[in-house]
Amino acid sequence: KLKLFDTQYLLVSVGAVAVMVALSVTMTVRYSVQMRELFRKEVQTNLAYVSTQNKDALQNMLNSQENFLAALAAGFEEQELYEPEQLLGRLSRYAKSYGFYNMGVVTRDGVCHTTLGEHLPLEDEDYVKRGFAGEFTISDMRRSEDGKDYINIFTMPVYRDGQVEMLLTAPYRSSQFARMLDIPSFDGGGHSMVVD
Repeated sequence: KLKLFDTQYLLVSVGAVAVMVALSVTMTVRYSVQMRELFRKEVQTNLAYVSTQNKDALQNMLNSQENFLAALAAGFEEQELYEPEQLLGRLSRYAKSYGFYNMGVVTRDGVCHTTLGEHLPLEDEDYVKRGFAGEFTISDMRRSEDGKDYINIFTMPVYRDGQVEMLLTAPYRSSQFARMLDIPSFDGGGHSMVVD
């Protein structure tokens, strides 16, 4: 038989254990929630950092290509010869070195003469119109003329006597942009992209 004192002691002991278990469960749940939130914030911070690095690398590459085309256009502006066929020999050497799909010259009539020997009527293309308005442009992604690749076309005006005389074009494989941004993070669970 249990004495009254033993029963009270047992009840107090059971109550104390129950309180300790409840406190332990509560603390464990709170700790788990806090750790998940901390981990989520850390992941977001790391992904934002990786995305910023990707954006900066892409912007640096675009600036580099623009600077190259501007320097090339400035060199052509100083030449007396403006015949596309004479310029294509120089451009073909640059196309491969700078990773362009090909290069070309768009004349005032809107025809693009390329290093691949093509003569493409581009007078209705927005990037050509903007180029002849004096803008450096990068086109939206489109299929290459031969259908082999998706490309974005860099366009740089070439001036003569203060007027746009022609445009340099330099198609760049769109897959190169994607490859530049394809940096795995979190064992393939993290992804980033540039949307502007």
